[in-house]
Amino acid sequence: MAIRVFGEIGDTIEAGHSLVNAAPTILRMHGVTAIHIGQHGPDSIETAETKLRPTTSPVNIHFVVLIAGIGVSELENVANSVADKVTGASAGSCEAGVYRLAYLPDSVG
Repeated sequence: MAIRVFGEIGDTIEAGHSLVNAAPTILRMHGVTAIHIGQHGPDSIETAETKLRPTTSPVNIHFVVLIAGIGVSELENVANSVADKVTGASAGSCEAGVYRLAYLPDSVG
């Protein structure tokens, strides 16, 4: 599951701490196996990859929360509860989606 947190967030440091504090509660939900919280840091470095991406209107994304689980149905069952916890912790708007793994490369060695 991926959740993008955007909108008007007054104090991103406090919101980040609140998201981290909400992580154990989310991790205890049935089917959740891992949670990762990332804060968006805009960059102005132009790379070959950024040149390939289409220009889009800027979205004010502050955080991305990635949640891994034992299965799609388990994550879909807790999606609303997770979104409520993230929204409550960040005071921002959330956009959530459950995604299936497209491929998993074999480990080398």
